[in-house]
Amino acid sequence: MKGILNEMAGMVAFVRTVETGSFSAAAKSLGLTPSAASKSVSRLELLLGAKLFRRSTRTLSRGRCVLWARDALDAPNRKRD
Repeated sequence: MKGILNEMAGMVAFVRTVETGSFSAAAKSLGLTPSAASKSVSRLELLLGAKLFRRSTRTLSRGRCVLWARDALDAPNRKRD
């Protein structure tokens, strides 16, 4: 059960980071530290075997799979025609 919760935390942190554009803003909205949000996303990246973000000390940019991953995670929320 713990693994599933960690995966969900990573997905939530990932989506919020995409929405806000930073780990700091995502963490603040989730009640986490920026480090915890970043680590959650890092664990998700490890699980997926792909980098979702390119990180440097001052910038965060989306990796190639971000649009695909965002669409995949959002799919259950979309209405079916």
